[in-house]
This record gives sequence, C-alpha cells and structure tokens, in this order.
Amino acid sequence: MFNQRNALFAGTLALVFGATVPLAQADEQNQNMEQQDHVEEQNQEEMTPENFADGASAINSGELNAAEMALDKDDISPDTRQLAERLQKDHTEVQDKLKSIAQNKDLDLSSTANMTALTGAPRLMVQDGSSFDASFADLQVEAHEEAVAFSKRASEMLDDAELKEFADEALPGLEEHLDMARACSRGDTDQASARHRLADMVRQPAYDQAWMTTKGVRA
Repeated sequence: MFNQRNALFAGTLALVFGATVPLAQADEQNQNMEQQDHVEEQNQEEMTPENFADGASAINSGELNAAEMALDKDDISPDTRQLAERLQKDHTEVQDKLKSIAQNKDLDLSSTANMTALTGAPRLMVQDGSSFDASFADLQVEAHEEAVAFSKRASEMLDDAELKEFADEALPGLEEHLDMARACSRGDTDQASARHRLADMVRQPAYDQAWMTTKGVRA
C-alpha cells in the first residue's frame, strides 16, 4: 500500500513542480504564497460531506507520505522517528475509518496529498540528519495546525452527523500530534512525552475506541 502511495505521490510532485532536480530548487517563497492561497480557498469553501471527505483524505495522505519519508532515512533523531511512527500509525487508522465511511456514503476521497505536504516534500527529499529533523518538525507543526483548524471547522459546520462525529473523534489525536511536533521543533520532547504518557493513562480507552473503531466494510 505504501509503495503504491509513494509512486502516486512522486508522480504528483513531478506534475506539480516539473522534475526531481528542480523540485529541490523551487522558490520557497512562491510555494508559501501558493500554500497560503490554497488554505484561504479551503477556509472559504462550503463544508459539504464531499469537501470534508476529500480534504481529510488529502491531510491523511500528506501525513503518511511525510512519515514514510522520515522512516526511510537512517540518520534521523529518535524523537523524529517516534513522531513519524506515531503519525504513520494514527493516520493509517484514521484513513481506514474514513475510507469505510466514504464507501458507505459513496463519497470520493482525494488520491493525492494536501498542498502543505506537496510544497514541503521537496525540501525533505534533499535533507538528512539534523537539517531533516528540523524541517520535518516545522512541517508537522504547520500541517497539524491546518489539520486541527480543518477538523474544528468541520465539527462546527458539517450537517452530516456521522462525519461530524468523525471530525470530533479525530481532533484529540491531531492536537496531540501538534503538541509532539511543537516539542520536536523546540527540542523539549521529554516534557511532551511525560504529558502524553499522563494523557494516555487518563483517556486511552476512549481514545482507542474513537480512533480504531471502524464502521461498515473496510475499503
């Protein structure tokens, strides 16, 4: 599954940015402007079931691609590896649940990553070691700030009860990922880990049910 995703992701990057070498040399300022425009367009979109399912799938795909890119490297820090493994686990579970809901409702899901992942990937592709660690953490902060905002907006605006529940259940995990990414970015992962262990002790049963329960036939 991941090999297919990587192939599709690489093809999408080539279409968006031209070719592998120019990808790494793309103008970061222009990318940031395009990304901001895309976020603004998303915020102005009506939150229909179709828009939510498509957007949530793109977010999950972007996180899975970024996590796998990190885990393919041998010289990342233990904190980066821990964050990447958590992203891979949680977003796989959430995407599986979203696929099940979408299948039951006949909703189409995005086959590509979101704009934040697409614009950040070229930088990650050419970095290693501590430079990769820093860029990966910063990218995850940005990506999860957007994901949290998207889920909150969906929770407020969606009329579909099942998708609204899905957005509500996904939000605590996204906020925890954001906390972990910010800790990696600041370098205070020990404190963040202690907070997460305490939170897990309190809410793990409810968290597991919210994130791991699937409905209908898995896609």
